[in-house]
Amino acid sequence: MPVKTTDRFLLLYGSQTGQAQAISEEIAEKAEQEGLHAEVHCLSLTEKKFNIEREKCVVFVTSTTGDGDPPDTAAKFVRRLKKKTLSDSYLSHLNYALLGLGDSNYTNFCNCAKSLEKRLTELGAKPFYTSGFADDGVGLEVVVEPWMDGLFPAIKSFLGKCETNNTIEDFNNSGSSVVLSYVSVDSSSIRLSPNCDVVMETHEADSSLTTTVVTTSSIDSCMSDQVVTTSSVDNHLSDKVVTTSSVDNHLSDKVVTTSSGDTVVTTSSVDSRMSDKVVTTISVDNRVNDNVLDSSSTRTSVENDSFVTIDVSSSGAGLSESKRETTNTDASLPGNETDLQARSLTHSLPPLCESSLTLPFLPPKFLSLVFQPEESLDLNVTLQNGCPFPSAASNVTIATVTSAKRLTTQDAVKKTLLLTLNLKESNMKCEAGDAISVICPNPLSEVERLLDRLGLKEKAQVPVLFDVLPNTKKRNAAVPPYFPQRTTLQHLLQTCVDIRDPPKKALLRCLVDFISDGIEKRRLQELCSRQGAEDYGTYIRQAGLSLLDILSAFPSCMPPIDSVLEHLPRLQPRPYSICCHPARSGLIQICFNVVTMEEVDGRSYPRSGLCTGWLDSLTGAIQGDGPAEASNEIEQQLQSLSLAPPIEVPVFTRTNQQFHPPEDASVPMILIGPGTGVAPFIGFLQQRLSQMEKGDNCGAVWLFYGCRHRKKDFLFRKELEDFQSSGVLTKLSISVSREEGVTECTKYVQESIVDNGQSLVTLMDEGAVVYVCGDAKNMAKDVNAAFCTIVQENKSLSESDASGFVMKMRLHKKYLEDVWT
Repeated sequence: MPVKTTDRFLLLYGSQTGQAQAISEEIAEKAEQEGLHAEVHCLSLTEKKFNIEREKCVVFVTSTTGDGDPPDTAAKFVRRLKKKTLSDSYLSHLNYALLGLGDSNYTNFCNCAKSLEKRLTELGAKPFYTSGFADDGVGLEVVVEPWMDGLFPAIKSFLGKCETNNTIEDFNNSGSSVVLSYVSVDSSSIRLSPNCDVVMETHEADSSLTTTVVTTSSIDSCMSDQVVTTSSVDNHLSDKVVTTSSVDNHLSDKVVTTSSGDTVVTTSSVDSRMSDKVVTTISVDNRVNDNVLDSSSTRTSVENDSFVTIDVSSSGAGLSESKRETTNTDASLPGNETDLQARSLTHSLPPLCESSLTLPFLPPKFLSLVFQPEESLDLNVTLQNGCPFPSAASNVTIATVTSAKRLTTQDAVKKTLLLTLNLKESNMKCEAGDAISVICPNPLSEVERLLDRLGLKEKAQVPVLFDVLPNTKKRNAAVPPYFPQRTTLQHLLQTCVDIRDPPKKALLRCLVDFISDGIEKRRLQELCSRQGAEDYGTYIRQAGLSLLDILSAFPSCMPPIDSVLEHLPRLQPRPYSICCHPARSGLIQICFNVVTMEEVDGRSYPRSGLCTGWLDSLTGAIQGDGPAEASNEIEQQLQSLSLAPPIEVPVFTRTNQQFHPPEDASVPMILIGPGTGVAPFIGFLQQRLSQMEKGDNCGAVWLFYGCRHRKKDFLFRKELEDFQSSGVLTKLSISVSREEGVTECTKYVQESIVDNGQSLVTLMDEGAVVYVCGDAKNMAKDVNAAFCTIVQENKSLSESDASGFVMKMRLHKKYLEDVWT
């Protein structure tokens, strides 16, 4: 029988890299503010911590990994639900809400969540709230924020806890806002009329709290005041009604706390004058958040973690005289110098700079950091405290780099490296087509710059102890498991947390409280607000800014390191496809472009890709030019004679690996891999060559390869020509995108596919498997469209039927992708 309770719901997440878990924890924190209790579990704990058969109200948050697969932590749960013996009423008692996380750059967008919803429906479960599918390709927050806003009213409505006239307006996948008809302060609800201005003021006096609510509504061109008194369920709260008067058509501020814990301050302008108001909020049991702001300038003093004081005035209180000029209410008038400035990371334009803002929820602080200068410390500990890595199918092993070769010329657009790694001393097993994950550190120079910027340069290598604040209000607070309990800040920042990842809005919201400059504060508020989503996407997310870039752009921001660490994500390993058939040698090779980013678009310093730059610098002394097939035995002999210490790289094999050549050598293969996308196919062809040497009957193999210039960046050219000469490679189609006057080649691989459509469809009818490797954002989509085109043209199908044909190939593992963004 279902569990019976009036305020409890089950919150289940399936997470591969931690995104779904983090969102679930935020939902649980906000649920507490709403008087709800979320029982949170990972889907991997099915039948241990929860039984879905006994639940009536469940919220699912799940990501998608691989080729539309469920995350490892959700695989068991999904398998159980797929049992064909389950009846169509198996979950008829269950009511659910579902949030899927995915990336539309990949073909099977949010496939795990969508498949889960379909199966839940087949088993009789009913949704009590519209499902959301968030796209990491444009920013998860575009869908997650409004979906979360509407979730709590929906849960309350289902559990019978909210008024029957509390309404919620549905949202769609474009991320339109959810409209709430009430405001929640602690356990009280205040009804708002459409034109209300509400100011909530809370003061602390000894052990009692007094709450004042002033509501004003405008009538014509005058302002009249209405007083609303609310009651509180807390015995320590008393309510006082205050009436104010306003004259003429001044600017008035709306302070509205939504059900999700966000605070919205709106300003409606009728005249160029502004009335001065001071709004002070003190959280009641940490349930009232501090996200209060104004539309021009703010002066914020953070006295403790519970409250913020904000001074709102037209004169720009708290700013220098020069800065007041730029925050004047007339600043956006035509001809004003401010209006002529270009929109940028540090400068906004109307309407955003004049808009009300809704800031994200700021969870309670929970991390304690204590320096221990007298203590000794051994940093030779396991990587990231021995915490298991996502997608790991093996233990971490140390591979030795035996060679490093540059595959492109010095004047090529990109630098491409081929590394040979020795795994003979480990028990790692790899197959052609597999990928390994490389565990890389943050650059020491960036770590040192960050510590210097935070005023901690002198404490970089002082031992530090991490613990949980004893009085934290955060649910199930714990030191992140990948933090060593005792370490140094330099070690932690270099090996455990990602300081390069574009800061999430929650981190920006945290930084807001530690900015002393009013103009900088307002801009950072805009960037983390819902109204500033476009600017956040353009100037932070797409520009790939780091935490150090943000701190450089906002020099008055001086956050404490413990607050920063609470919001930094775990440093994740980087996956690389193996470009060899490792069964015979015990050696593996990986091939990659060294990513470089210039000092533009808000980036405060030039940089290389986190892992590719590290591998490039690590192997710089042994890098050579030349063919990739140089003798590995000679390389190993030279390496053994070298007096230099071995170059070591931590690696592990990955789960959910399905990008393998057919075991049956007679099955034809169609390979599409421009640029470094060709890397795994070298292993495919090596395996097929081995099978041919054994006398196996081998099917046709067609490779579509693309590069910019054949003389500059034609990767593995000699190897591919040798495969073609030996008969392993039936046909090699080359596309060249940057050479002028080329007539014998197409420009892109998708064009070549269409040109050879009839032959390819014939191969597909003979059972060929299609493999696509490379860029997901453009190439993979264009190749998919090309196959739909040739199927439509050569099978006389409609466009939709041709698309369905290719999708069926995917479902039957006849069309496989290994793509990345």
